[in-house]
Parts: sequence; structure tokens; C-alpha cells
Amino acid sequence: MTPKALLLRDFLPSKFIIAWAWFFTLLTSYYILKPIRDGLGTVLASQLNYWYLGSFVASIAAITIYAFLANRLSPGWLLIVVYEFFAITLLMFAAARQWNETWSLWLTGSFFIWVSVFNLNTVALFWSIMTDVFDAKESKKWFGLLASAGSVGALAGSGLTFFRIEQWSSAGLLATSFVGLQISIVLGLLSLRKRFHDKNTETARSPVKSSSEAKEPTPTLLDGLLRVASSRFLLGICLFVFIGKFAATYYYNNLQIELKNSSMAEDARTAIFASMNFWTQAGSMVMQGLLFAQLVKWVGVRGVLTIPCLTLIGLMLALFVDASLSVWIIAQVVQQIVGYGLMTPGQNLLFTLLSKQDRYVSKGFIDTVLFRFSDVVAAQLCKALGSIGFSTGFNSLCLVPILCLWGWIAWTLGAKHDKCSQETG
Repeated sequence: MTPKALLLRDFLPSKFIIAWAWFFTLLTSYYILKPIRDGLGTVLASQLNYWYLGSFVASIAAITIYAFLANRLSPGWLLIVVYEFFAITLLMFAAARQWNETWSLWLTGSFFIWVSVFNLNTVALFWSIMTDVFDAKESKKWFGLLASAGSVGALAGSGLTFFRIEQWSSAGLLATSFVGLQISIVLGLLSLRKRFHDKNTETARSPVKSSSEAKEPTPTLLDGLLRVASSRFLLGICLFVFIGKFAATYYYNNLQIELKNSSMAEDARTAIFASMNFWTQAGSMVMQGLLFAQLVKWVGVRGVLTIPCLTLIGLMLALFVDASLSVWIIAQVVQQIVGYGLMTPGQNLLFTLLSKQDRYVSKGFIDTVLFRFSDVVAAQLCKALGSIGFSTGFNSLCLVPILCLWGWIAWTLGAKHDKCSQETG
């Protein structure tokens, strides 16, 4: 092997290339599905509170089944069972779409719930396997670049949907996503094969196995609830996440209502959501790659967490002045950019103050139960405010005090992180 080839292998190991391709393909498949779901979901705008409740129940059931399977199957079989289940059901949705362009309310709602569960389980399984494929030293080196595969895949999926929705129709795009999911299975199995090859090589050099290699049982949602309830800091994180997701769902629901009132065709709505996803991902990549680290240095974690809160307060005031469809679209994109670009990585920094067990157990509960429950509460509030008869602009103004509370929580949590960092730094 030439010195140049050796240098390339050291810089980009094959298991990283395979993992990068896997996450890219998986997120491309998901971001084909997401705008199709949102374009279809406009017909559910007046009943989203019920469908969010369905997503909440389905997510709990899915994560419970996932934990059951994870404790009994090898990683390879778990990958095949989970991904093939979603692949087969996706093919059924594609066939139904090809057979009948006009879906019933129940079929549309089922697809809405299915996409939410799909994203939750497939991405969680990817990162679980990655923590097994890469050791602690390698993960620090490669996980940042690996996450970029998801952003690039999101751009690719959104762009493909935007440019091909009219030529391929939603049925053709669903079939394309199915193919991507099959490729993801192959790449996932290759990642596991590479892991076993590396493990066997290490074992050959050192036949003594570490006791830490024993498989730990996957924590249950009850474990996460008990861990959260025992920590004031974790409860603060829960409230911060809850209000943030609550606000995001409020924007989404009202945007869907405005789209429904516009009587826009389904393909046009799908193209709008695909375009929004593209600009959201592009803006988030810029924030994460160029601005986040610098902002942490300049204003600390408390500043990074507070900026999204102030941004959303500004958007609510802008919607009070003008609550037209175009403003709702802009507001949705802006709140997602600051959410993905600042709030999510800033929120993850808060978990670094916790023990490994606290991070592992509580984060699963927060990212599933709490995340979906906030959707239910936001949808119910939108339904209640709509029944009163006030304008969406006035309703947005009424939510500003809640966002002010959110900003105070963000500042308090971030200040605690900054103080601890100074004491240990």
C-alpha cells in the first residue's frame, strides 16, 4: 500500500465513510417523507390535536417495543427488524398513494403518525449503533462530521422533493424513500460487520475481554421519569424543552391552518414545505458550523440559549402586526433555524453537567415522552384559542409572557453551566 493510500485511510477510516453514507441516506429518505407528510397534513389542520395525541401514544408504544427488542436481539437483527418494518409499511403507503390520490382522513392521519415514529426509531437506532462502532476517543473525533451527513442528507431530500414532486408525484417519491431505506439497511450491516472485524482484530492482539463490554439493558421510560423527578436541574431542562417544542408546534399548527384556508393544491403545499426544509437545514448548518462555537465564547451558554427565546418573542410580535401566510412561512423557517442551530446544541451542552447514567436514562425520556407530549398540549391550546374566535395574531401576542418565562429558564440553566465550566476550567 502506498504512503498516500495509508494517509487517506488514516484521515477517513472506512467505517466512518460507511457510517457517513448510512446517515446521509437515512436522512435523505426522511426528508423526502417529511414535506409529503406536511403537505398531506394540511387537511388535518382543524384536528391536529387528536393526531398529535395519536403520535404521543404511538411514540410511547414504539419506544417500549424498541427497548424490548433491543434487550433481546443482536444489533444486526435489531437493525433488520426495525428498518424492514418501516420499509414494508412505507411500500404499502406508496402503493396506496399510487392506487388512490385522494386519501381518507384516517389514512392521512396514519401516515402523519407513522412518519413521526419513523424518525424517532430509525435515527435513535443509528446513533446507538454508532456508539458501539466508534470508541470514546473516535467518537470525539468523528461524531461532529458524522452529524453533518444528516444535514447534507436533509438538503438532498428536501431538494429532491421540491424539484421532483410534479414529475414523480408523491407515490414516486415514497418509492424513492423506500429504496433509500433499503440502502440504509445494507450500509448499517456493513457498519456492524466493520465493527466486528475491528473487535476481532483487537481480541487477537489482547485476548482478555473487558467487563465493560457486556451489554447494558436499554433503560425504560419509567427509569427516565424517575431520574428526571429526582433532579431539579433535569426538571429545569424538561421545562425548557417543553416550552421550546410547544412554541415550535404552535407555529407549525397555525401555518397549516393558513395553508388550509388558502385552498392551495397538495403538490404546491408539499413543494413549499420542501423548500422550507431546505432553507432551514442550510441556515442551521451555517449556525452550527460557523456561529455556535463563537457565540458560546462571546456570550456563554446562557446567551446561546436565550437568543432563540428572544427571537421567538420577536416573531410573535411580528405576527401580531401581520399574520399573513407569507409571514407564517418566514416565522416557521426562522424559528427552526435558531432551534436547530442554537437551541438544540446548546441544550445538549446542559447534559454535560450530568453523570453518564443521568444523561443516558433521562435524555431518552425527554426526547420521546416530553417531546411528543408538548405537541399534544400545543395542539390543544391552538384548538382552544381558535374556538374563542380571536385572530392568530392576537393569540401570538398572548403567548409572549410564556416565552418570557422560557427566556428566564434558559438564562438560569445557561448561567449554571457557565459557572460550573469556570469552576472546573
